[in-house]
Amino acid sequence: MLTRRDGLLLAASAMAATRAAAQQPRRLRMGVGLTPNSIDPHYHNTGQNNSALRHVFDTLCNEMGEAEVQPCLAESWRMLDPTTWEFKLRPGVVFSDGTPFTADDVIFSFERVPTIPNSPGLFTPFVKPIVRMTAPDPHTLVLHTAAPYPTLPREVAWVQILSRKLHTGASTDDFNSLKVAIGTGPYRITRYVPGDSVELVRNDRHWGPKPAWDSVTLKAVANDSTRLSALLSGDLDMMFRVGTPDLPRAQADARLEVGLAPSIEIVYLFPDSTRDVSVNMTDKAGQPLTRNPLRDVRVRRALSLSIDRQAIVDRIMQKAGAPANQMASPSMEGFNPRIPAVRYDPAEARRLLAEAGWADGWKMKINGPVGFIANDDKILQAVGSFFSRIGVETEVESVSPAVYFGKATAREYCLFMTSYSGPVAIGDLKALIVTKDPRTGDGPFNRHLYSNAELDRLVYAAQAAMDPAERVRLTGEAMRVGMEDVALIPLVQTMGSVAVRKGFVRYHSVPIGWAWAMLAEPL
Repeated sequence: MLTRRDGLLLAASAMAATRAAAQQPRRLRMGVGLTPNSIDPHYHNTGQNNSALRHVFDTLCNEMGEAEVQPCLAESWRMLDPTTWEFKLRPGVVFSDGTPFTADDVIFSFERVPTIPNSPGLFTPFVKPIVRMTAPDPHTLVLHTAAPYPTLPREVAWVQILSRKLHTGASTDDFNSLKVAIGTGPYRITRYVPGDSVELVRNDRHWGPKPAWDSVTLKAVANDSTRLSALLSGDLDMMFRVGTPDLPRAQADARLEVGLAPSIEIVYLFPDSTRDVSVNMTDKAGQPLTRNPLRDVRVRRALSLSIDRQAIVDRIMQKAGAPANQMASPSMEGFNPRIPAVRYDPAEARRLLAEAGWADGWKMKINGPVGFIANDDKILQAVGSFFSRIGVETEVESVSPAVYFGKATAREYCLFMTSYSGPVAIGDLKALIVTKDPRTGDGPFNRHLYSNAELDRLVYAAQAAMDPAERVRLTGEAMRVGMEDVALIPLVQTMGSVAVRKGFVRYHSVPIGWAWAMLAEPL
């Protein structure tokens, strides 16, 4: 079965074949905001890790944020009964060192996922529903779940596959040193400089069509404007995430082509609504608060109402986005169209604060990453300004992603900003605000330990629903419960942007927004 990625690679390969055999090797230099914080594909479930490492490590299926997942290492799959799935694997696949790929490698990979020490965010939720795995033959995999799990192919599409022979006992440090950075993907990694770059070369043993590029460099340039300057100076061939202040300049430059497309990334705030006393909060005199105002839903609602989301989209994002009212974009399965837009109403916000006993407000420091999301530091500054206008005097601190997420996980922030990009709404809910449970792996990014029994009930009912319409209905109801309780404060849906050297490369964007050389077509 030909996948979308196969088709792009075939088209690119066909074009390359028409050129002279003596042609110079094709090299692609891609500018990104961040490079992976590890080469271990099971270490940290983040966009920059998943995007970069999928060049090297394949998955069973390809999940690109579209309506259907596509085949990858698995050619096909089917549900044998509500709790049993059968995957037929591609024959003849080998790892880049020549080691054969078998169903047992998938079993090993899924078993390894929950065991990674010191992970800031494990992939465990994607494999925890699986209670038993068998391999009737080297190219057949059977997965058994404890309960009906109709979305399992979409879930396992996030887990990159390793080799039992090559990777048993391998540590994250072994991957980072490139000692065991061996996969079945279209590229091999030859150099990794944390925080700076990843260098890749074509994997001539890859099972699919020959990759179009002989070598690929993923170069981290955290500042959006600096990244654009590198593209214009010829140091890069393409870049992801054009800073919105730079969009007019990039679009007007005859040397570039700029593509914009709605993404599935939602930028949100996570308030600490669970601790009796939180951190980074004082009264107006500077004395630490002895109670946590964020525990009161009226306070959380007031903070949300104080934010002019349309102003953020218009002024900071230069209209390259949209206000968000839930943790899903309108194109996603499970988006609830009945949830109203969050209005901008500072007067109502002040009324709610007074009703909750906080008419005089308080002081607090809020946090966010810098260079992780387009305009993240500017968005956070705007949020702080809106809070201050309703009497909550707010200091803003932006932190490097290298330390930010560890501090967020350690609950060193009372309210923090980040983003999430999941292909379906139920996935966002399970990752972010379902009750955190180490046994199931659910809630891996529920950093403030939010818990709501009704939301949990609806999510798990949706997860088991065999009828797609019923699954969508239940997911939408769960989303409504979470948003009415202001478990999170959604801010904006971002828009993906890519700028390329005109006449050199064309990029085929996908909703997931990944920086994939496999989607870059040479011209």
